[in-house]
Amino acid sequence: KDVTFGPDGTVFLANGDSGLWAYSYNGSSFTNTTHINDGGSAEDVAVSPDGTVFLTKGDSGLWAYSYNGTSFTNTASINDGYANAIAVGPDGTLFLAKGDSGLWAYRYYRTSFTNTASINEGGFASNVAVGPDGTVFLTGDGLRAYIYDGISFTNIAHIDEYGGAKSVAVGPGNTVFQGIGYGFHNSGGQLFAYNFNGTSFTKTAQIEDHVSVEDIAVAADGTIFLATWQEGMLAYTYSSDITGIERNFALVPQDYTLSQNYPNPFNPITNIQFSIPKTEFVSLKIYNLLGQKVTTLVDKKQPAGSYQVQWDASRFASGVYYYQLKVGDYVQTRKMVLLK
Repeated sequence: KDVTFGPDGTVFLANGDSGLWAYSYNGSSFTNTTHINDGGSAEDVAVSPDGTVFLTKGDSGLWAYSYNGTSFTNTASINDGYANAIAVGPDGTLFLAKGDSGLWAYRYYRTSFTNTASINEGGFASNVAVGPDGTVFLTGDGLRAYIYDGISFTNIAHIDEYGGAKSVAVGPGNTVFQGIGYGFHNSGGQLFAYNFNGTSFTKTAQIEDHVSVEDIAVAADGTIFLATWQEGMLAYTYSSDITGIERNFALVPQDYTLSQNYPNPFNPITNIQFSIPKTEFVSLKIYNLLGQKVTTLVDKKQPAGSYQVQWDASRFASGVYYYQLKVGDYVQTRKMVLLK
């Protein structure tokens, strides 16, 4: 349900009824190192600079653990209402998204927790993240930004473009990433990137992979990790000068694949996904019903991975089109329908 990183790069996963898990990540695959399941549903996980692991457990409240590389030890817990998600501020303050109870702040004293502030402006507080300057970002009824002064919260920005905001994380350059659950925004799970200037949000990129984004974490190198219901953990790269193609580093594919475009029929934008198991020259082209090439989407050497390309057919007439992937000896063609 949630993923985050420790100071040494360890990946921690809150995995619902399966408890808390720890993994190492080598750039292309994950290795489980240990896990603990001491009751409750592991909803969200965060790590402080000293390596303390904090876990929210829904109706079982907030828990703290020490981690020595091979095992977890519980050090404290508090249960003063439903605990959904957690983030750690630069000064060690713990911020909790507590569902219908809003946003709460806590201090941790190695063996106990103390609540210091709360705010509830409506909506279901589903997830929380903290920027390097201490700005607190909350998802629920859209995306909100708060200043916390140690005593109280002040709302400084709010954007609500899509329903189903479930997760949030802050990356390099103060980029804010928001995840949308599957079943919202035209029934496709979404990942959005926003620039936050201190008073407002501006969207800079998005990708639709038709997975339910349960949580997001951003590594020091900018790699974006998603915890999803359908496909486990996925990894992405992000660039502010988006080209319309995004690489998924979660797994190196074993085979060549060309997926059916979605949506289909479409008007006027559709997404095409393909995978290649090794570095090769890739050609992805669109043809009309007469077999005439109408555009080229990809025509270059690509590393092994899974890719998504978006085709905007605004200037083309309604009708049947074909998209063809050529990679070495592999050739695959699929049909799609533009319906205006």
